[in-house]
Amino acid sequence: MTPSAGLSKLYKTDARVHPVRQTTYCVGDSITPNVTSLKRTTDPNTACATGGDELIEGIENIQILYGEDTDAASDQVANRYVAAGTSGLDVDRIVSLRISILLRSIENNLTTTAAPYTFEGVTYTPAANDRYLRKVFTTTITLRNRVR
Repeated sequence: MTPSAGLSKLYKTDARVHPVRQTTYCVGDSITPNVTSLKRTTDPNTACATGGDELIEGIENIQILYGEDTDAASDQVANRYVAAGTSGLDVDRIVSLRISILLRSIENNLTTTAAPYTFEGVTYTPAANDRYLRKVFTTTITLRNRVR
């Protein structure tokens, strides 16, 4: 950036001004047929799922839930985990994040029968010809020293 770039404020010559960058992550089609991947884009004009950069092949689903401390004691312990758009979510009471990732093998026919799997509390039974292996990884991150 240059000082004459029409900034909203005058800065000293030794100041550092950086542009804001947005990165969007999503699950979208892989370059490998019939496979989904974790993708990202930094271009707000590019659809992540179809035009983003492929990061990790075999990612089938990612869910990020917010841990909300809902009790009157405000003990900094999440009493419920909900999605961002959930009615009644008080963002000032979010104390943790729970991230769950569902991975699926690239190759089919790795099991002799379709294997049911559970993701975010829901059990799924794949079609008989779906013999992929799946694995769920979940972690909870406590938010500390939040700026209020």
